[in-house]
Amino acid sequence: MPNLSKTALLALSLVIVGGILIIYCIKTANSFFLPCLVAILTAFGLGILEPQKGWKFALLEVAILWVGYWAFTNFPDNETRQSVELLALGISTVIAFACSALIGFVRRA
Repeated sequence: MPNLSKTALLALSLVIVGGILIIYCIKTANSFFLPCLVAILTAFGLGILEPQKGWKFALLEVAILWVGYWAFTNFPDNETRQSVELLALGISTVIAFACSALIGFVRRA
C-alpha cells in the first residue's frame, strides 16, 4: 500500500465505520438529529487525524453515504419516513464534508 501511513489507515477505517454507522442511524432514527450528530463526530475525528488530506477522506465518506444508502438499503413506503431519511442523508452529507474541511483548516492554522 503506497503512501498510506498509520494515521491514513486510521482515517480510512474511521470513514468506513462512520459511513456505515451514519447509514444505520438514518435507517433507525426517528428524526434527523442522531445521524447529524454521528456525522459531526466522525467529521471532527477525520479533521483531527488528517488535517491536510481530510477533504479527500470526506469525499470518500460522502460517496460511502450515498452509494451505501441507495444501493444497500430499501426505500421506505411511508412518505413521512422517506422525507426524514432523505433529509438526514442530505444534511449528513453536507456536515461530513464541511466539518471535516473546517476542522482540518482550524488544526492547520
